[in-house]
Amino acid sequence: MLFSAEVRRRLLDKVADLVDENLFGRSEMCIQFADLLRLALTHLKLDARAAMGTAIYYSGGDEVFRWSHAWVRVGAEVIDGNVDSLIENPAVPSAVRVAPYWGLITAIPS
Repeated sequence: MLFSAEVRRRLLDKVADLVDENLFGRSEMCIQFADLLRLALTHLKLDARAAMGTAIYYSGGDEVFRWSHAWVRVGAEVIDGNVDSLIENPAVPSAVRVAPYWGLITAIPS
């Protein structure tokens, strides 16, 4: 795992603070969040890349929401640090509750 839990939290909080300067908050800023995080990790000499795709959220086995989303990859790890802001977005159903994730791609919570 890259960095300690404390360093990861501080890094994600700093990027969130910068992205949160948007007038409407950071709930629609996943691309900017991912790119700023990628830049920070690259500055720290890590081979980080931003990725974009479709995030699909389920509740009780049923799909409840999908949208274009961005995250960061560093080797076998995936970092989705902006997903906690989904509750701010009125387009996202209240059934979607997701915590930020930084860990192995093979261990992403279902």
